[in-house]
Amino acid sequence: WTGILEEDVPVGHAPVNGKYKLQIGDQVAVSSNLERVREMTERLVGWHREKAAYVGQAGVVFGTDWVGPGIRVKFSDGHWWSFHPQTLCIKVDTLPLSKQQLLSRHSEARATGIPEEDVPDGYAPVNGKYNLQIGDQVAVSSNLERVKAIAKELTMHWEDDRDAYVGQTGVVFGRAGEGLRVKFSDGHRWSFHPLTLCIKVEEVLEGFVPVNFLFKFQMGDQVAVHGNIALVREIAKRGKVKWQVEKGEYVGQVGVVMG
Repeated sequence: WTGILEEDVPVGHAPVNGKYKLQIGDQVAVSSNLERVREMTERLVGWHREKAAYVGQAGVVFGTDWVGPGIRVKFSDGHWWSFHPQTLCIKVDTLPLSKQQLLSRHSEARATGIPEEDVPDGYAPVNGKYNLQIGDQVAVSSNLERVKAIAKELTMHWEDDRDAYVGQTGVVFGRAGEGLRVKFSDGHRWSFHPLTLCIKVEEVLEGFVPVNFLFKFQMGDQVAVHGNIALVREIAKRGKVKWQVEKGEYVGQVGVVMG
């Protein structure tokens, strides 16, 4: 998970981040992106079908779950539901100026992301578009100053030994707070903020052409899975196709349609 996309933030609100801890009485709104809200909430808080009606709605924080990270939000109709804090946006003009500044710094970091010149060849910036998962091949942006600044602004501790891994490639193998833990070819492991990572982008395999929804596959057709794991996973989820980690091994591979 890489946070809430700008287009999913209600007007007058800002995404919550690691520097701001929601408190009882805070006025919030749930992100309007149902798929992203459900994915994050289902995994770490718990999902009920009835919660879908409150996606994009405003409410007030009145407590936290006894177990887990869930934030309890009461809505105008009197109902309350728990959502993951990273799916919530806070109403900016209700906050003291000092807290507004914390949120604005986070928004600036999100907005700038990774410039094209800092993206290694064969990779694409994440910038909140993809939810990186274990096994994804990534590269750290080559701009040391920007990588370090975003990490520090978003409450991640920085060790000087990390400098050597800026611009290097590795594999996501876990999480650490807001950061993603990346394992590099020399065996070392470091955490970087998702906004400073780029995901590997493979081209369509030679001899194959992309198809669209108008094309009807038949038994026996020889096909290849697109090589961009983030794109494949995102489309699968949007199309209600269950995603399993093991499927990642077959991205970019050739096979035959059997049903």
